[in-house]
Amino acid sequence: DAGGGSPSPSPSPIPDDDSGECTASGTCLETQCCSNPQERCYQKDEYWAGCLESCMPGMINEDDPLQYQTAWSCILLSQDTDAPSPSPLPPPPSPSPAP
Repeated sequence: DAGGGSPSPSPSPIPDDDSGECTASGTCLETQCCSNPQERCYQKDEYWAGCLESCMPGMINEDDPLQYQTAWSCILLSQDTDAPSPSPLPPPPSPSPAP
């Protein structure tokens, strides 16, 4: 018997990072990405992170409600997906002996 068997099911595609899961507003603590490419996800504290264009440790966002106007830690959570990651240099070619 050559073994007919049923074809194995094709795996479901894995969604890309650009699947609309990034944060437009609110906390990006879980997604760690922002829908606006100009912004990065910065952690404020253990409970909150937000999408900002820049962040200075200790800054207070005056747009926050008064009870939440506390200092930001500004830990960068975003993985910069737009910029190509630096790739290691290829090894130098080994000298080949002259014929």
